[in-house]
Amino acid sequence: MHTLNKILSLLFLLGTGHIVFAQSGPDIAQKESAYYRIVDVPIPQDVVLEVGGLALTDNDRLGVSTRRGEVWI
Repeated sequence: MHTLNKILSLLFLLGTGHIVFAQSGPDIAQKESAYYRIVDVPIPQDVVLEVGGLALTDNDRLGVSTRRGEVWI
């Protein structure tokens, strides 16, 4: 019975390890950029931007709402 438990535990760890590391690695940005245009948006250094929502204005400017109730455009 101990051997069966060890085998099942090992299989579980191997299976979950694959799930945990499936989306990590240096290639992620390269893969995403094949489908999406990635743009870094500069923010002031003293601001902790905890984004709660994103929306585009009528003239395609990005609006960002924060967890603290601020709205940035």
